Order: sequence, then C-alpha cells, then structure tokens
Amino acid sequence: MTITFIGGGNMATAIAGGQIARGRPAGDLAVVEPIEAQRAKLARRFPGMRVHAAAGADAIAGAEVVVLAVKPQHMREACRSIAAHIDRVGVVLSIAAGTRVRDIARWLGGCDRIVRAMPNTPALVGAGLSGLWAAPSVDARGRASAAAILEVCGEVLWVGREEALDASAERADGGARGLVRDDERLGDRRWDRGLGPSLRRREPRRIDGRRFDGGCFDGRLDR
Repeated sequence: MTITFIGGGNMATAIAGGQIARGRPAGDLAVVEPIEAQRAKLARRFPGMRVHAAAGADAIAGAEVVVLAVKPQHMREACRSIAAHIDRVGVVLSIAAGTRVRDIARWLGGCDRIVRAMPNTPALVGAGLSGLWAAPSVDARGRASAAAILEVCGEVLWVGREEALDASAERADGGARGLVRDDERLGDRRWDRGLGPSLRRREPRRIDGRRFDGGCFDGRLDR
C-alpha cells in the first residue's frame, strides 16, 4: 500500500514512523509539507520517504491512500490543491478534527471515497484510540486500508454515524476515548450515536516509563 500524507506534522510523523516500524518500506510513503525545515527533518528521520513542497501530480501519483493531516483551517486549501489528481486514489483518509465529509468531498471536486478519523492524543505514542467513519461510497478495501494506517497507533473503532465523531470531539474528557467509555457503560448494546460492541482492551507496554503498544513512538517524538 502506498500512502501520501498531506501535511507532515506530529500525527503524520507518528503514523509514518509506525508504518515503517511494522515493515512498510519508506519508499511506499510520501509527504507534502510546505515548511522547508520540517521537510528536512522528515527526510533525515525517514530516509527513502518522498518529500514534496507542494501537492502536485508527482506527489499523488501511485498513491492508494491520501491522508489529509493538516489543521482544519487549512483543509479547504489542501483539498483543492489535490482535487485534480485524486481520481485514481482508492480512498482519502482525513484525520483533521471537525471537518465534515460533505465539505471535504466538495473541496475535492466531488470525490466522496472518504474515511474520516479522529485519533486522540495518545495515538502519538502508540497508545491511542481512533474513531473512524466511512462514507457510503467507500468499499471494503478502502475501509481496510484506512484502518491499517491507524492501527499502528493503537485501537481503531468504527462508528455508524459521522455525528458520533463530532459528539466525541466536543467532550472535555478525552475525545475518542470518550466513545469507548460510553460504549462500555452500555455493555453490548449499541450506542444511540452509532457505536458498535465494546472494544477489547490491550495493556500497553512501557518504554522509559512511557506508554507504548504500537509502532508509532520511537523516542524521537517532536515536542
């Protein structure tokens, strides 16, 4: 699976590191990052990963998944910059908080093969939980690809309604982790905002006193 990240910040860096730690060749990854210093940092950290200053055809070419990893206020510009090159991409995965799929699809020129995800902060150190929702046009392969990208940073939880992600983001007690708390209180019953059965919980390992259970954290997380 080839992946292009639009945005090379902390979450994209964590996911890329997790993918490489689990055996994916760095050459299967590309990142678009407009800040020169950050591009240089990514190139040093992940030798072989393709690093681009702008989202042109060469950055998107061959990508099976495009990960939108920019801040919400930059999402419209980022989507419009890749809209002309997205037709051959299998699925677009957004990890930007608060940006709805219908808006992303409009900015992408009508592409609606979109999975929206909300990773919580512990995902940066491999101990996270990501809530995911797929647009109806996303096929089984697209869902599997999106899940495989985020599983390197912890648990993934599919929700039945996009509104479940928005409701969770508004919580003051932990974002996506709040989805699990609500689900656990209801046992095996389906939460009225779209949750499935309760998750199995994994006990993270510890490295130097820090939680770790995936491949994301390698001791060099940007502070």
